[in-house]
Amino acid sequence: MTAIPPSSPSSPAVAGNAAPRRPPGFLHLGLRDAWRDWRGGELRALALAVLIAVAALACVGFAADRIRLALETQAAQLLGGDAVLSADHPPPPALSDAARAAGLATAEVAQFPSMALAHDEDPAVDPRGLLVSLKAVSGGYPLRGGLQVKDEQATATLTRPPAPGSVWIDPQIATSLDVKPGDRITLGDAKLTVSGLLLLEPDRGAGFGMLAPRVLMRLEDLPATGLVVPGARVGWRLLVAGDAATVHDWLDAARPQLARGESLNAIAAAGGDSASGEGNGAANIGMDRAQRYLGLAALSGAVLASVAMALGARRFVERRIDSVAVLRCLGATRPLVLGALLVEIGLVGLLAGLAGVAAGYVAHLALMQSVVSLITVSLPAPTVWPALKALAAGAVLLAGFALPALLRLGEVSPLRALRRELAVPQAPVLATLGLAAVAYAALMVWFAGGVKLGLMVAGGLAVALALFAGLAWLALRAAAAVGARLRPGNVAWRFALLGMARRTGPTVVQITALALGLFALLLLGITRGDLIDSWRRTLPPDAPNRFVINLQPDQTDAFNAALVRNGLPAQELQPMIRGRLIAINDTPVRLDDWADDRARRLLDREFNLSERDDAPAHNQIVAGQWAAPGVASASVEAGLMERLHLKMGDRLRFDIGGQQVEAPIGSVRKLDWNSMRVNFFVMFRAPLLADMPRSYITAFRMPEDRDIGPKLAAEFLNITIIDTGALVRQIGAMVDQLVAAVQFLFAFTVVAGLLVLQVAIGATLDERMSEAGLLRALGATRSQLGRAQALELLLTGGLAGLLAALAAAGMAVGLGRAVFDLDARFQPGAVGVGVAAGAVLAFAAGAWLMRGVLSKPPLDTLRAG
Repeated sequence: MTAIPPSSPSSPAVAGNAAPRRPPGFLHLGLRDAWRDWRGGELRALALAVLIAVAALACVGFAADRIRLALETQAAQLLGGDAVLSADHPPPPALSDAARAAGLATAEVAQFPSMALAHDEDPAVDPRGLLVSLKAVSGGYPLRGGLQVKDEQATATLTRPPAPGSVWIDPQIATSLDVKPGDRITLGDAKLTVSGLLLLEPDRGAGFGMLAPRVLMRLEDLPATGLVVPGARVGWRLLVAGDAATVHDWLDAARPQLARGESLNAIAAAGGDSASGEGNGAANIGMDRAQRYLGLAALSGAVLASVAMALGARRFVERRIDSVAVLRCLGATRPLVLGALLVEIGLVGLLAGLAGVAAGYVAHLALMQSVVSLITVSLPAPTVWPALKALAAGAVLLAGFALPALLRLGEVSPLRALRRELAVPQAPVLATLGLAAVAYAALMVWFAGGVKLGLMVAGGLAVALALFAGLAWLALRAAAAVGARLRPGNVAWRFALLGMARRTGPTVVQITALALGLFALLLLGITRGDLIDSWRRTLPPDAPNRFVINLQPDQTDAFNAALVRNGLPAQELQPMIRGRLIAINDTPVRLDDWADDRARRLLDREFNLSERDDAPAHNQIVAGQWAAPGVASASVEAGLMERLHLKMGDRLRFDIGGQQVEAPIGSVRKLDWNSMRVNFFVMFRAPLLADMPRSYITAFRMPEDRDIGPKLAAEFLNITIIDTGALVRQIGAMVDQLVAAVQFLFAFTVVAGLLVLQVAIGATLDERMSEAGLLRALGATRSQLGRAQALELLLTGGLAGLLAALAAAGMAVGLGRAVFDLDARFQPGAVGVGVAAGAVLAFAAGAWLMRGVLSKPPLDTLRAG
């Protein structure tokens, strides 16, 4: 027999002696496990939670980013120029002269509310009137951008204002007054020709739309109207544009010359950032705050979705423990197991996050559509940053809430494959809670844009969660007591109540999550309707619905005579004097000394002052007393006293048209703002201001079926009549749109709550199947167990809805009384709505998931046991 020589390194390997295959790396193992677990449904709840969290944040992020880009790309147009001087008086000629001397283009703007009248050809027909926002501009306007105007022939974009003697009007005015290009309207004492419809103006203002429709006219026509009278609140602006360096030099020279009531705003020379001018600043601040609030609303849904991440991760771990134990028996090291796990979860998180970004983009289109009339600028496409920010937030939530549970798989012992009774490794409770809390607080601070606001919101949400969880636990204790006392015949009710109590932890999570989502929606719904209704209830039946301002001293008797002639009673006409607070106790008022923004705004503008012999009947004196005749004394509103840190006896000095008046505080008044009557922050004992320039103001009730406003405006051309009812309706429409936007976002919270509900139910499915099989083996019917399951879901959702409704209705009352100073009332109807909504949502979410619980044969359960 010939011997077979041993194989050499160069010879082929002998069969059966092949080199062992290299074990797969963590990347290969992680990708393979991800595909297997996805097909098995183990990762779907976790992925859906990530998708919801990222979608909610991306939705708001895309919307905010588009608005930010619009403000930046159109900053100069929105501001009106490269720099703007805003003032409550005509701009100082020295500053405009200096700008022109430096080669800069300038334009002046005056803006204020007024009445526009349209007269019929038949003099017997009463004129038609409308409150408008009158804007008078000089010939150089606009400095940036263009005006889109439609005349009788076509629509054009122009870089010049209307010709002298003519106006451009908002299409709403043309519809309301039934005028068209070529017709004439009356503004004060002047009759001007409508030469076009104003479709777009570059500096209309970013953010929320103006309430009154626009009339644009030439500044040189303004004196002829006679509308700029003492007491008229006119906003003035000086627009400046030109070379960036020259504008910068002009700004540096102008700032030291600024007086009270004047402010400078400019476009940054680099970066495109802007600071809004008069008319835009408050709107942009409001838009910024709205964006932050919307971001926090979305984050509340994202944080709730993270609870589903934690529950989904826990269920995933419990189902993977045995397979990991087998891998460990086959030689897989702890680093290999953890590496594969991180690849698997990272891949699922990335794919779910990308899907969430896509869903958020689609959702933001619907969000923008709900507030389309509030946005007055064209919006460009968003950047990629909101998507990256939302993905990063999703990763932080996934790491903070799910990773601690997932890392338990690295501690699984290989003996688990042989000894099933070995305990499942548990993550350190404090470390888990600490990591989740850090992730939660960090995101709140990030999205709130400040540590204080972020921590306040985080604390409030944590308190709400703790409150709902505590009440749910107490309710389950009561359910257990009730269930134990039920008669044996009430099988379904007994099983439902005792089942809820037996699964206390998952049930508390279900109730808390769903209650939080419903609470957010119910609170918005109640405040939108209830607070407005309660405000209306506070109005007396004869509350004024018209304000008249700019009435001159020589018109007071004729105005009351006109009211009587038209069937209305004569009114008390209050003098209104414009004055600026310049000193308190001989200490000059400097804005830099005040940290409170509202106090700074109050001090930076002129006050509307008044005087009379006695205190107004609708004011309540809460400190001091109205001064005796001949005593110089001031009476101050209680809120202003608190805001400016004033006290009885403090001496206030006002500058009124160059004349100074000083008086001590002799009384404090609490004003009934809901009375809709004329109120003043500061009033003096007559006749201290007798020699000061003034106009008159009054408020009265005009029957809706006899509107004599246009007739009064035609007789007294300089007055402005404000229909407060129409104003309230316009504001209400704006509020409705904003509430709709927030409710749209809080829908993410409800969806996240339903996801938590499903994941929590899914975590108990194995237990429920075993329990149902055992009960059926002991004689319970499928019908009885089915009714018990339905009752459990309805009771869980109903309890969540009850907690949410009680909290929302109570908070609505608190907001109405503490914040809005209204006699808000508890709405019992909200409780029924909350209970019904919670029960329906819980049943719909849980019934589908639990449909297979009763299908398992009892024999399988007994064999498994």
